Amino acid sequence: MIRRMPRTADQPGSAMTANIIPELHPLAFPIDKLRELPGNPNIGDDRSVALSYERFGQRKPIVARRSADGTGVVTAGNTQLRAARDRLAWTHIAVVWPPDDDATAKAFAIADNRTAQLGTTDEVALAAMLDEVRREDEVLFTATSYDDDTLKALMMRFAPTGDDGERLDVSAERECPSCGFRWRMSGGEVEQVATANGNGGPPAAPTDELSQAVQGVLSPDLIKPGHSDGNSPHALDGHCYAATEAYLHLAGPDAGLRSMTVKHGGESHWWLEDADGRIIDLTLAGDEYGTFWPYADGRAKGFMRGKGPDGLSARAATIVQRVESARTVSRGT
Repeated sequence: MIRRMPRTADQPGSAMTANIIPELHPLAFPIDKLRELPGNPNIGDDRSVALSYERFGQRKPIVARRSADGTGVVTAGNTQLRAARDRLAWTHIAVVWPPDDDATAKAFAIADNRTAQLGTTDEVALAAMLDEVRREDEVLFTATSYDDDTLKALMMRFAPTGDDGERLDVSAERECPSCGFRWRMSGGEVEQVATANGNGGPPAAPTDELSQAVQGVLSPDLIKPGHSDGNSPHALDGHCYAATEAYLHLAGPDAGLRSMTVKHGGESHWWLEDADGRIIDLTLAGDEYGTFWPYADGRAKGFMRGKGPDGLSARAATIVQRVESARTVSRGT
């Protein structure tokens, strides 16, 4: 993300591009006038810093020492400088300028790196926080520079062992063979897997009037090419995105629903959940049960704004129009 910023006293009239939070704009300084600390022993990962800067922006300034020629030498934030300059092509970065002599500047550079190295990480708390972020927003999770494999490995360190002495996969969904209770570990605690029928089983086909109305107007022409091969275990496969989007629009904001999605087997699936975690899957019809999709791994995600009325996709807008027309006809008879 590139943003134009207002000029300050340290900034000449040239155009400025950077993603610096507004509170730090007065500290913006031309990057081409900054040099890395000679002999800096710390080798940071500028790629991960660039990911963070792209998503969150620069939220704390780097530290530099002024030179007589008006340039500066960075004493804390050399990796940030490289990320902004070499990976993001920023023209400016926020800087603070303590009045240090050369020895003090070098001592601070060492201390800044060393204090970070001396710290420890509560890995249980880290895993819990990462898991929470991942479930809420996958883009934010990626910006942390962690990935699913790293999080899973972290969680496995604290997993209980099975009868064979091997660590159990705590991220996996489990089911009690006696009562059907479905659960998995999350942040070191047992988390019940939300289901539609409340007894631990998979979500059943929705039976409410709106679901029936939406399903009743679905037709093959509303399926995007390649989204259904006719071999799905669900009769309404291929309609999940548009049907879910249309239902959410027709139900309105007061229904307290959120759209959910998951990738499984190379495909994306969409459904709705209410405030109690009950699942409304518009691809389930009749006596079908949602045993195919890993709903527990789903995450909340909004729909892309389309070109139809109220920002709906063209297919969802068609579904809405068909439902509303059917209601009009029904009221007139």
